[in-house]
Amino acid sequence: MENYSRLLTDKELSIYSLEHIFSMCSSWYDEGMNNTIATFDLLVRDMPKHRNFLLAGGLEAIINYLIGLSYDEGQIKYLLDEKRISANFADYLRKFSFSGDVYAMPEGTVYFPGEPMVRTTAPLVEANLITDILISLATIDTMLLSKLARVRIAGRDKRIGVGFVRSQGIDAGWRAGRNSYFFENMGVSNAAMSKRLKTKSLAVIVAHHAYIKSFPSEIIAMRTIANKFPGVASLMIDTYDIDQGIENAIKVAKELKQQGKELGGITVDSGNLAAIAKKVRRKFDTAGFNKVKISVASNLNEYKIDKMLKGGVPADSFLVVTEVITSADAPTLETVYKVCMLEKKGEITYTAKFSPGKLSLPGKKQVFRIIKNGKIKKDIIGLEDESLGNPLLIPVIRKGKQVYKVPSLEESRTYTTNQLASLPDFYKDIYSDRSAPLSISKKVKDLLETVRKQHNAHKE
Repeated sequence: MENYSRLLTDKELSIYSLEHIFSMCSSWYDEGMNNTIATFDLLVRDMPKHRNFLLAGGLEAIINYLIGLSYDEGQIKYLLDEKRISANFADYLRKFSFSGDVYAMPEGTVYFPGEPMVRTTAPLVEANLITDILISLATIDTMLLSKLARVRIAGRDKRIGVGFVRSQGIDAGWRAGRNSYFFENMGVSNAAMSKRLKTKSLAVIVAHHAYIKSFPSEIIAMRTIANKFPGVASLMIDTYDIDQGIENAIKVAKELKQQGKELGGITVDSGNLAAIAKKVRRKFDTAGFNKVKISVASNLNEYKIDKMLKGGVPADSFLVVTEVITSADAPTLETVYKVCMLEKKGEITYTAKFSPGKLSLPGKKQVFRIIKNGKIKKDIIGLEDESLGNPLLIPVIRKGKQVYKVPSLEESRTYTTNQLASLPDFYKDIYSDRSAPLSISKKVKDLLETVRKQHNAHKE
């Protein structure tokens, strides 16, 4: 029996696309238009609410997709049976491999909407076949990296644990965990992730409420888990009565001390988190256990963490789940993939979109960054051949061959940390809305006006 609930395989992603994309590409191919070379920009159109910056994401997944893209006979037969493509185009798909060029911002790069995040140049059909996957892969990782960056900023130097169980699908939970490793002192407790990513989990062993309730009494449960895992077990104190839970945890800590062992920590998961954490710290310090760590959880986000830290919460770590891994306050990104230039037999046609609120810029572009005293001063969208600052789009794929070495998680963490350090502090304010330090070069503006005039002349 077919399992329709499972995730798509890498091979199935080949046709993870609107069916009319294949129909358009089939038509172009049959009309002999595949000799036209198209350049597309992948970008986020608008800044989400309460965001002053984003972090570019999805590049590793995009590279893996493009390098491995092919179509098997079953997929081609389906498209033929559904009358989405011609027999001629079916033969093209059988021999398909991506042959284009890709320039992109490395993952973790500080990004401002409107800038090309990825630029592809390829035969018209190739460039269009990849539309939906590129948008999807860039959207999820950019959204999650950007949300996690805000949590990292709000959390100061505290350890941040990232959950996954209430993600919008297993793939989203996986990506949240993977992206959490782009930040210092942040990670996820998931056996599959830690094993595959070859990373050390940041998590302690928490005795959940189900564990506590499965024993005749709270203290028996606490005593059992703490003795099994001394030094790393973190006890939840709010299953029944919080004050009694604190006292029971202190008793267990004393018993462990007599055995030459230590209690790892306490987890505060409900109620007035800051007030309870302060009470825990005070009582444990009075009892002589100032090394016992306090973790705070319960639907946290960057705003709640910032408020608690400003109020002096004595937390050593925070656990974020639902609010963060769904980017609940800004759960969407308007990611688009727009053609900006066509070339056929040496003749170049520049393209742009002039719809209100959906302007796209013509030409093969580069994003230039100006740094002053170690901080981002300004980004400029210019033409590729201009020299206006440090270019952010780097070669990733040339003529279908990967030329970019995907960095390790450790390298990505260092890169992302440096990127955030280059961002002026006022852009890190999680409550404000500031205009992006972004401008468009005169050459791009002039080209846009030329295209506009040509378009208006054609209408007349």
